[in-house]
Amino acid sequence: VDPGDAELWRARDPIDRVERYLTQRDAKHAAAIADFDDAIAAEIEAALVEAATISVAPGQLFDHVYADPPARLQQQRRAKDRR
Repeated sequence: VDPGDAELWRARDPIDRVERYLTQRDAKHAAAIADFDDAIAAEIEAALVEAATISVAPGQLFDHVYADPPARLQQQRRAKDRR
């Protein structure tokens, strides 16, 4: 893999291209994009803070993941319960 490939494809990223197009076309778009980026960053930060406060016992980790847990998970739980 050529290291230059990543830069080539980064320049072709459709999201970045549309963002550049909009900001070159109208300065209001730049402000809207900055506001959006700030809102997303705040939402991510809030989610990280909330996630840090959650305490789950290892045995509960998969309780609400599977409607019907796979056989390997059921076997692991039985083995853990026998200890």
